[in-house]
Amino acid sequence: MKRYLILTATLLMLAHPSFAANQFVRCVQAQLVAMGQDPGPIDGSLGKRTRAALAKAINGHPDLETLPRMSNTYAVTWCRKLGQHSSDLLKFYPSETKAVINADEPNLEKNEALMQSAFLGVELEKVRDWYYRAHNVRLASRVDLAASSSGKRVAARVRKMQAQGGHAKVPTKNVLARCKRSEIAAYADQNFIVVCFQNEKTFDFAWTEKIKVRLGYTLAHEYFHSIQFEYAAAKQLIVYRKGQKPPRSKVRPSWMVEGSADYMANLYITDTYKRFITPDRIFEYSNKHDQTLNKIARTDSLRDPTDYEVSFLAVHLLGERYGVNALLKYWENIGLGMTHKASFEDAFNMTLDAYEKKFEVLRKDKDAAFAFAAGFG
Repeated sequence: MKRYLILTATLLMLAHPSFAANQFVRCVQAQLVAMGQDPGPIDGSLGKRTRAALAKAINGHPDLETLPRMSNTYAVTWCRKLGQHSSDLLKFYPSETKAVINADEPNLEKNEALMQSAFLGVELEKVRDWYYRAHNVRLASRVDLAASSSGKRVAARVRKMQAQGGHAKVPTKNVLARCKRSEIAAYADQNFIVVCFQNEKTFDFAWTEKIKVRLGYTLAHEYFHSIQFEYAAAKQLIVYRKGQKPPRSKVRPSWMVEGSADYMANLYITDTYKRFITPDRIFEYSNKHDQTLNKIARTDSLRDPTDYEVSFLAVHLLGERYGVNALLKYWENIGLGMTHKASFEDAFNMTLDAYEKKFEVLRKDKDAAFAFAAGFG
C-alpha cells in the first residue's frame, strides 16, 4: 500500500537530510574535544565513544541534561546548545563558514556593474545579523542562497549546491512552481533560501533601490523558516497510510509557520528600513475573510493570499502580547520534544484550541484585538 507524507506549510520540501545530521554530529564531536573529552574521530558518525564523552561533558549541567537524547535528528540541537553554553564552542557551528551565494551575474556588455549575488549576500548578512542583534538568534546551520530570474537556472543551481554539500534534493518541479507564482518568489529549509525574480533581466543600482525593502522582507521571512527548521530539529515528517490524518497534536499549524515568518519580517523592515505594515492594515487585510485558523491549520501549505493575511494577524496579536521570545520558545519547545499543542500552551499560556476560537472573535473587533495585543482581555 502506498505511503504518504503529511508535511506542514513551507516545511514541505525536504526531509532532514543525513548530511545535515552528520555535520552537526561533527560539530558536537569538535566541541567535545574542546571541552577536554574524547569522542573518537571527528567523522560525523554517532557512536558509543561520542555518547560517552557527551555524558561526561554535560554531567553537572542541568540545562544540558534535560536535552533530548543525542541522535542524528537532535545533533543540531546539541550543537547549538553547547555553543550557547560556552562562547568558545561557537566556532564549531557550520554557520561560522561563509554562506554560499549563487545568483545571476551581471551583463558586463550593458555596464551592469553591480553583481546580483553581491547585493543578495549583503542583504542576507544584514538579516542574519539582525536576528542575532535584535533577538539573540544564532543558528548553527549555515543558510546558503540560490537566486535567478529563471526557474530552470535556479533549480540547476540548487541541485549543484546540494550535490557539493551533500544535501537532500529539492524536486525541480517545486522550484519551477514557486518561481511562477509572483514577481519575487522564495522558499526555504534548514540549509537553503531560494529566490526567483520572475522575468527580471537587469540587476543594476536602480533595481536594488526598487527592490531592497521587498527583498529584505522576503529574506527575513524565509530566514525565519530556516530558524523554524533548526529550532524544531526539522521534525516535520510523519508517515501515514493513504486516507489517514495525523493527530492534531502532531500537526504544526501552518498559520503559525507562515504568520510567524511574516511577523518577524515586518519587524525586520521596521528596524532596518523604517518601513512597516501597520496594525490597522494587518487587521483590514484579514478580518474580512471567512477562512478560520482551524481550517488553515489543517492544510499542509498556504496557497491563497488570504490565508497569509489571516495568519499574519493571528501571530501579530500573539507576538505583540507575549513577545518574540515566546514565538521562539514555541519552535524550540518542539525541538526539545514537546508536541505542538503542548508547546503552544507553554509559550502562550493558553491552549491552541482556545486561541483559535478566541481569534475568530478578535478578528471581527479591532478594538478588542488591539486590547488583546496590549495585554488585556
